[in-house]
Amino acid sequence: MRTTRRIRFGPSPCHSRAAHAGLEPELGVNAGVELAHQILAIAGLASGDTSVVPAVLAGGTTVNTVPESAECSVDARSWSVSDLEQVDRAMFALAPRLPGATVTVSGGIARLPFEQSSSRGLYREAAAAARELGMATLGAVRSGGASDGNFTAAIGVPTLDGLGALGGHPHARDEYVDVRAMPGRVALLAALLERLRHRSPGA
Repeated sequence: MRTTRRIRFGPSPCHSRAAHAGLEPELGVNAGVELAHQILAIAGLASGDTSVVPAVLAGGTTVNTVPESAECSVDARSWSVSDLEQVDRAMFALAPRLPGATVTVSGGIARLPFEQSSSRGLYREAAAAARELGMATLGAVRSGGASDGNFTAAIGVPTLDGLGALGGHPHARDEYVDVRAMPGRVALLAALLERLRHRSPGA
């Protein structure tokens, strides 16, 4: 099972004033420096089980120009809706640090909570299917990831996530899938679907 809450703000531009970096840099307002201030403030919103990650950064035009714009996209996740709402409020309260700079924030909570109650009945059926196949006990974990299952769970549709391939290190250069486990995963999914043909697990 996966439970996550995500806020995605972005792009969140910092606007300032361009100038020649060599001839008159003092006439510019550096959006990159402004963004650096904002990134430190944003990263400081992380606490406990709430992660706040400035993830995609962009800015500037040429090396000899004081950048007049810069932006970042931020991913924030927590097990608590109230904690995400607190991050949401803090993001929209960001204020420029440099005279002459402006900060604009857009976006919001992209996925609602994936509560355990949404998958409890389906998990029992999957665990029973695993036992019938002689597999090891099917574990249940919570994950910082997210999927379209967050949307279906949020509107009350029984949803079970994590039935796909086994692997590790998602999004890293050494991400992998264990192809040896694929036949077992397919068998488990087929057995679960067969069980669901005959009964409704409910929520």
